[in-house]
Amino acid sequence: HELQGSLLVDEVSAAVNELLKEPSVDAADLDDTLHEMRATIESIVASAVERVSIFFTAEITKMLSAPIRACAPNVDESVQAVPAQGPLSARFWALDDWSTTCGEGAGLKAKAQLLFRSLFGTSTRAMEGIELHQQVIAQPIVQLGQFPAFVDAVSQTVQAECLRASEKIRAAAAKVTEQLTDDASHYVCCAPTNGCKKIYVHFHRSPHGVSSCRVGLHTVFEDALLTAFVRYLPTPAKLKAAVG
Repeated sequence: HELQGSLLVDEVSAAVNELLKEPSVDAADLDDTLHEMRATIESIVASAVERVSIFFTAEITKMLSAPIRACAPNVDESVQAVPAQGPLSARFWALDDWSTTCGEGAGLKAKAQLLFRSLFGTSTRAMEGIELHQQVIAQPIVQLGQFPAFVDAVSQTVQAECLRASEKIRAAAAKVTEQLTDDASHYVCCAPTNGCKKIYVHFHRSPHGVSSCRVGLHTVFEDALLTAFVRYLPTPAKLKAAVG
């Protein structure tokens, strides 16, 4: 939730800052400026909603298909596996992979991340020799990657749940962005200056004292947009219930 929401708000903030580099606009250009800002932000939101519809599916597929390793799958001293980020850190290792080539004839290497499931947990001390073999024999192992039909069925179920969530997010976000051009916007303040020749455009800041998951200054609009996302993002519990 935090990652997806933060990426969205960061992109929106950058777009608003770019569009309002000069916060005072000519009065004759106000309507066009507001509609341009709305169109730009709606495009960013649409891209973020699309990511929601596939992000969890891709992650679930990668988790289920991850090879199992008893020890960290280090390649050499320069390429070391580390615990995966976030909730996966206790059970999965991540290993940078630069083997993918991209670009036409350029031989450019694209960085990707390989995921490996730890048999004993990533925080367990490294074992070797007889002790390692004894622990491996005693540990039940199910390599789900050997059952592609099962992985595909789970992925499709998760994707269906994510698509339903993305539709709810899209509808909620639309109600927020349409306020950008509303005559009585909750989020945008337009103040005439210089004898009404110029209009000072700014966003209402969130009230002081209200807790926020974001660090630093933030606007009511950003909070509303972030809420539209996190409210409907599928939770692990919902995904688990959907898979059954």
